[in-house]
Amino acid sequence: MKYAYRMCFFRPMDSDAVERYLSRRARKGWRLDKTGQVLWRFRRENPAALTYAVTYFPEASVYGGALTPAQEELAAYCAAAGWTFVAQWLRMQIYVTDRRDPVPLETDERQKLDTVRAVFRKNRVTSLLLIAAALLQVVTLAIRLKTEAFQLFASPLALPLLAAWPFVFFITLESRLLWALWLRRSERSVERGGPCAPSFFRLSRGLEIGALILVTALLIQGMWYAQRSGAGGALWWGVGITAVVLACVLVPVWWMRERGYDEGSIRNVTIFITVLIGVVAICAAADRSIVTPIEPAWWYEGESGRYGIYEDPIPLRLEDLGVSTEGLPYSTSRRSFSRSPFLSQVIAGHSCPPAEELPGEQPELGYTMVHVSFPPLYDVCREELSWGEMERVEDGRWQAEAVYAGAMYDGTPALLVCWEEDLLLLYSDLLPQLTAEQASAIRETAETWWV
Repeated sequence: MKYAYRMCFFRPMDSDAVERYLSRRARKGWRLDKTGQVLWRFRRENPAALTYAVTYFPEASVYGGALTPAQEELAAYCAAAGWTFVAQWLRMQIYVTDRRDPVPLETDERQKLDTVRAVFRKNRVTSLLLIAAALLQVVTLAIRLKTEAFQLFASPLALPLLAAWPFVFFITLESRLLWALWLRRSERSVERGGPCAPSFFRLSRGLEIGALILVTALLIQGMWYAQRSGAGGALWWGVGITAVVLACVLVPVWWMRERGYDEGSIRNVTIFITVLIGVVAICAAADRSIVTPIEPAWWYEGESGRYGIYEDPIPLRLEDLGVSTEGLPYSTSRRSFSRSPFLSQVIAGHSCPPAEELPGEQPELGYTMVHVSFPPLYDVCREELSWGEMERVEDGRWQAEAVYAGAMYDGTPALLVCWEEDLLLLYSDLLPQLTAEQASAIRETAETWWV
């Protein structure tokens, strides 16, 4: 293997960590060949005791590319002192030498500190905007937890959603805090005639890797639950679209960088592509016609119209309420299902032909069935499932811990039945005539359907 790639997460003040890392890799026979935004390429060579050094150039392009005349002049000056230019990463210039006691690349620690401060100042606006955006998303999530906790926790991607933006906020804020602490310690050390302070690379890397592993694990479990909920196809479409969007942004940056375009040109093209993608996304969201509706299993051509017929597998049907659908022109059942480590939820309905197709009162059943895997959410689910002014009643048919009775907005009788881990909101005109045996069968279904 001639080349190897490694993911490298460094920051502007991590020069000492970069120097140690590259020297250690050289002793193992891997020399830095090329740097990318995250991936660094190493070339296989004979193991050697090399010394790497890092300096900073505030005017360098964060995208890399060809050296400017000023950078070339700096490289020539360093070459005269025995240092060979290797690569640049962001505004960090990396040099190497095989001399045992090389002349230090930088001798003025005050100048070094001022240069690092200038480099970081260029990134200040971006990091502050990222912190603000992440904080806004965290606040939005907090509001949703207060007003839509039930629906949020029922989502298979609940955990990744709850962790992703707090993760971004934590990482960006932690970066700013560690930078401020490093700057303060370095200023005190330089004032006493010492060097700049060592970086917090090991601490920050440990925190970031731990948080990244956590978010990745949560994302994997979210995808697994989404697959079990029947939403795997939509999820993979989303992953594919995200990959295409990232490629539309990153590939042009890579292409322009390889051909030596200046930082301003690359930045302008990146902004243009990002805005264009945003406009397309907004237009797509506004055009509802591009959203593919859920197609029925088949269509029924009635006297007064065409009706979509659904045949989803649902836990409760009209037959469980004592209604036979045999002999009717059709019956339709439709459901949505979601599952997460916190909750499992199914919303379903079973109905028969409308009045114009079959005169007389037509049976209909609708319900929401929930299994609570995380006990602290039980009361939240019960409160959000309650419709209007539902009152607690004594109803021995259900053998439940609590039963609440009320009516839907159209007057349809509704019952919220609460067992130990399961909740069932039923709404149908047939509820008053249910027998104890039917209620017992419904209870058994509600408690065993999730197994």
